[in-house]
Amino acid sequence: MSDAAWFLLAPVLMAVAAGLAYRRWGAADVGGRFARLVLIVLTIGGALGAPLWWAGAPSAFPWLLPPLAGRMLAAAAVAFAVLGVRVLERPTPARVGLHAIAAEVYLAPLVVAILAFHLDHFDWSRPVTAGFFAIAAFLVIGAAPLIGRDRAAVRAEPVAAAALLVAGAILAVTAAALFFVPTTPIPALFPWANDPLTSRLIAVMPATLAVAFVLAARDRSLVADAGIFALVYGVGVVAAVVLNALAGKPLLVVYLVIFGAGAVVGAAVAWRAGCGVPASATSGP
Repeated sequence: MSDAAWFLLAPVLMAVAAGLAYRRWGAADVGGRFARLVLIVLTIGGALGAPLWWAGAPSAFPWLLPPLAGRMLAAAAVAFAVLGVRVLERPTPARVGLHAIAAEVYLAPLVVAILAFHLDHFDWSRPVTAGFFAIAAFLVIGAAPLIGRDRAAVRAEPVAAAALLVAGAILAVTAAALFFVPTTPIPALFPWANDPLTSRLIAVMPATLAVAFVLAARDRSLVADAGIFALVYGVGVVAAVVLNALAGKPLLVVYLVIFGAGAVVGAAVAWRAGCGVPASATSGP
């Protein structure tokens, strides 16, 4: 699809999706109309973008992504969409805060890195470039007031908390390596050593998962949400890595281990937390 066609189609898709979302969640108590708008944009943006990024549509992103990176971006988008649906279906201040801080951790460092180091990668004559920066700025600014933590929250049970913290530490180290030393020539971990911007795009999702895990370890009501968030992303990354290998590229065993383990930890803690059990049922003494 050409840039011009995408420029015409994208607003139509967003408008249709927003209309359906407001029919479903127009009365969701998430802290006001603006908060509802931010959460809905996060959710439908991920849902609409994921299939295009997975397919590698060049007009759907402001710089050209390798197939693996595009699929990992799509996996992150699906994870955000699933988390958004869970939050909008059963909102609590803690869950709204989790979704908001996840958006901040994902977007803010990437935007700062782009402004500091990577502006030369962007063609400002393309509509998708302006759209990317406009949506990113809206979400970074809009999500900030929604961040909060219930100081009366009950900590996760010891086993789940330990698993979350250990997995979170591993994800944080992975994110730091990808973000701060993206040109290191280690093919198993840095398959895009010549593309530091894409490396930083990949880095922000393990950082986001690490923060979500730490928040869940401190608040039992967030364990299932953080676990499912990691599970969805991990399954998507494993699928992306396998497809990449089937296309004749090196098998990134490190990614399979790190993100696959994150998915397993996410599934385990979500199952222990009862997955869909309302927060009020899991936060007792």
